[in-house]
Amino acid sequence: MRVFRLAAFVALMLVVCAMPTHAQQYQDPLGARCYNFDFGSNYGWDRYTNLCDEPIYIVLIFPRGGLFGIDLKPGKSNGTGHSKNEYASMGEPRVFVCPSGYRVVDMDDKNVSFNTGEYRCKR
Repeated sequence: MRVFRLAAFVALMLVVCAMPTHAQQYQDPLGARCYNFDFGSNYGWDRYTNLCDEPIYIVLIFPRGGLFGIDLKPGKSNGTGHSKNEYASMGEPRVFVCPSGYRVVDMDDKNVSFNTGEYRCKR
């Protein structure tokens, strides 16, 4: 009986140790409803403003090169420091928006690229 209990305990511990320590959490993207984009900063650079009531993380991927991430608190603005001319030369970026603290991934949990279709937010 002791051998059976020991074997059961060892088997249970192997299962517990094999489990991930943190469950993966997913959330739907926030999308365009949570930000405004313009070139209204003091220097004519790009500006993204958080319109949601929670902190957000914006990922910009330009077709001709360039990957940027911007964390924004509610009501705050920031940008990449690029002008209209630089946007024209780099191409229109893909914009991915998630809650702050989440990573932007495609539906296979891989990093997003300019050509990514659907995406989700992963913690």
